[in-house]
Amino acid sequence: MSLRRILIGAAVGVLAGLVLGLLMGTVTWVRVATGPVVTFVRALPPLAYFSLLII
Repeated sequence: MSLRRILIGAAVGVLAGLVLGLLMGTVTWVRVATGPVVTFVRALPPLAYFSLLII
């Protein structure tokens, strides 16, 4: 049961990321709206992701 929940969560995350990535690449207003968040996360060191995941 737990493995199924993990796989479903991973699949939903991959699909959401794929759709958002395609939208950011093709639709200008989506790129403008999500650009600051992406720029902020891109500048973070890899160890800082753990604290964001906890929050």
